[in-house]
This record gives sequence, C-alpha cells and structure tokens, in this order.
Amino acid sequence: MLGAGWVAGCNGLRTIDSLTPAGHYLLERDVAYGPAPRQRLDVYHPRGEAPAGARPIVVFFYGGSWRRGEKESYRFVGEYLSRLGFVAVVADYRLYPAVTFPAFVEDGATAVAWAIREAGRLGGDPRRVFPMGHSAGAHIAVLLALEPRYLAAQGLAPERLAGVIGISGPYDTDLSSVRWLRAVFAGEGIGEEARVLSKARAGAPPMLLANGGRDPLVNARHAVELATRLRALGNRVDLRIYEEAGHGDILLGLSTTLAGNLTLGGDVLAFVAPEWSVAG
Repeated sequence: MLGAGWVAGCNGLRTIDSLTPAGHYLLERDVAYGPAPRQRLDVYHPRGEAPAGARPIVVFFYGGSWRRGEKESYRFVGEYLSRLGFVAVVADYRLYPAVTFPAFVEDGATAVAWAIREAGRLGGDPRRVFPMGHSAGAHIAVLLALEPRYLAAQGLAPERLAGVIGISGPYDTDLSSVRWLRAVFAGEGIGEEARVLSKARAGAPPMLLANGGRDPLVNARHAVELATRLRALGNRVDLRIYEEAGHGDILLGLSTTLAGNLTLGGDVLAFVAPEWSVAG
C-alpha cells in the first residue's frame, strides 16, 4: 500500500483526482449550509433512478488535523459514493486558527441537519442519513452520534442518524495533551470533552469503524476499543481492520480506480444499503 503521506499530500490527492472519472454524477457545488465562508459543501447526485425509493445520503468530513483541508480535494470520495448510488455530500468546515474545539463539530452538526432538511430536494431519504469521516473528520462524525448536544442545537437527536462511518479516527486520546494540538483543544476540561471514548453510551446509532493495521498516526486500537465499549453497552458496531493499510491510503478504498484489494467501499455499501449489496 502507498504511505499515509502520499494520499494526504497535495500531489497524492491531485493524482487521485486526475484518475477519477466524472461522467456519471451531477455536481452541485459550493452550497452554503451556514453563513461562514467555510460552511460550504458539494453534493454529488447519481445519475439515473435509485434501485428502490429515495437514496441514502452520506455526509463526508475529511481529515487534516482540524487545521487544513478542502472539499475539492475529495472529489474521488464523492464520485465513489455516488457511483454506489448514494447522494454524497462533501463538506468543508471551519478550521484552526479561525476556530477551536468544538466549533468544527458544531459545523458538522449543521451540515448534517442541512442534509436532513434538504433530503427531499436532493432525492434522498431523510431517515437514511449517514455522517462519515476520515481521521479528524471521523472524530467529528462519531462525536455527533455520541454527544447529543451538537445535534440538539439543530433541533435533532442522534437517533435521527441511520448510522455513522468512522475511518481512522482518534477516539481514545486526550487531544489537549498532544503538543501540536493543544491550541486546537485549549480550555479547562476540553480534553475529556473531546475524547470520543468517554462519550460512549447505550442507544447510539449503528456504526462502521474502520482502521488500517499499519496506521502509524492513529493506531487501530482506537477503533477496537471504541467498538468494544459500544458493544458492551448494547450497540451495533461493525469493525473492519485492513491489515495492510496505513492512515491515508485507507481512503484508496473509496477510489474507483485505485482501490485494489481494499474492501472499504464494499463494506460501506454493505453497511449503508445492505439490500443493494446483496442484490449486487
């Protein structure tokens, strides 16, 4: 597998983008979900009719240590998800130093609420909305499911989520104690408030937690420990560890042209729309 730095770096993302087909989806670009310049999202609409009824909606949040990233670099994710038949929403969110925790999680809640409200116009099912994220984005997506106050601020409850997909997320770390993240998670008690594992509770939405077995940045134990805790509380968690994948190249499993042996895309399909997976 290619290393984490290759995928995360600009050249790697540009290479993936250059190899990503564009003909089978319709792109709705730079839609505002809030007043801030970075509260914008892109919607990838699949062409053709859904296999049965309204389509699931997947709202994707990218990684970048809560400091960097742009939705345009993740066209390959939108393309792949729309190829599966989903309405794919790829969202920007505010970043440090403009904001600190929990502003980017609040943006995630606002983007998800937008998707639920707009589901009918998008051809999607408001009962089948799935936040999904990688790395910092996984932290955002999973926290939305476990800490009700973020969605409550949007007039929603986590029970409105059909499920959550977390890829390579840092769930069991006091992020305020990490030297290069202290400024992002500054403040009394913020470290524990941002620690996803401490938010584990009964009655959480179903989750698919995925991680690379060769991830040097976010060890697979984060996914394993969160899955273990949630299952002990009676929740459904599908856990997938891809032994040969690293932190960044796990996302190649969401590339139409570069997935190779990575089964992440198929696992996402089976989690979001198992009836389509069986039919396929």
